[in-house]
Amino acid sequence: MSVVFEYLYSLCLAAAAAGVLTLIAPLDGKAVGKVIKYPIALALMLALLTPLPGITEAVKNTDLSGVGDKLSATGSYSGDVGSALDYVVASGREAAEEKLKDMIASRFSLSREKITVTLKLTDDLRLESAEAVLGFGAFGAERADVEEYLGDICGCRVSVTYK
Repeated sequence: MSVVFEYLYSLCLAAAAAGVLTLIAPLDGKAVGKVIKYPIALALMLALLTPLPGITEAVKNTDLSGVGDKLSATGSYSGDVGSALDYVVASGREAAEEKLKDMIASRFSLSREKITVTLKLTDDLRLESAEAVLGFGAFGAERADVEEYLGDICGCRVSVTYK
């Protein structure tokens, strides 16, 4: 709890300092005022983002022993307790695959049911590759165009094939 308090305290101090510096800066669109206000805004944004690097470590080190029991009690999870994080990752990947199917279908005027998208993740949950399979009737979409579109979105190795 003290970490949260320290973060909020430093955030309040940064906001107070930014307020004082903004009051001191000349107004009416003068160049000095503009030069001072941009670094102040940048400093506030950086103060807001400081805890982000520690969040991934905190998530990896979180004890998930009771999560599986709660999910299985609701009927939405049927795996073992140790794989609750795997369940969350798999659910997120499936949602991303469905969204990519929608995007490809709308971009190339294809039937959503004729598209299959598979995302492969590395051990540290980075996107390694994306694969799209276009079903019968999707021959109007050029494979290279779909690969380029999907590659721009995903930023990883992409392969597109026809079924």
